[in-house]
Amino acid sequence: MNKPRGRAFLPGNKFGTGRPKGNRNKTTVMAQKLLEKYSEPIVRRCIVDALNGDRDARRACIDRIIPVLRESGVRIRLGKKIESAQDVSKAAERVLQAMAGGRMKPTDGERLARVLDMHRQAIETAQLEARIEKLEQKESE
Repeated sequence: MNKPRGRAFLPGNKFGTGRPKGNRNKTTVMAQKLLEKYSEPIVRRCIVDALNGDRDARRACIDRIIPVLRESGVRIRLGKKIESAQDVSKAAERVLQAMAGGRMKPTDGERLARVLDMHRQAIETAQLEARIEKLEQKESE
C-alpha cells in the first residue's frame, strides 16, 4: 500500500490570517514582564555578589558598564570618484601613505585595500564586457 508522495495539505492558510506581524509569543511577553518586575533586585544582587568577589557577577557588571568595542570607522580622502583601474591605484597609494604616516591602522588599511581591489575587479569586468560587446557587434556586421 504505497501512499502517493506530495503535499499533505494545500498551500496557504485557509482558516485565518495567523499571528499579526510584530505580535510576540505569549511566553516571551510573560517572561519580559517578570524580568521588568524583578530586574532591579536582580541587578542589586549581582552588584553585591560582584563586590563580594563573585567573578561571574563581576564580569556581568563590567560587560554592562563597558560595552564591547565596535570597529571604528576610517575616514580617508581617496580623491575623485573612482571610475578606472588607475583611480583605484591612486586610492590604494593614499591608503598606503595613511598607514605609513600612522593615520590608519594596518588592519584597517588592509580591509580598505581589499574593498578597493573588489572595486577594481568590478570596473575591469564591466570594461571587458563592453569590449566583448563591441567585438560581437563588429563581427555581426
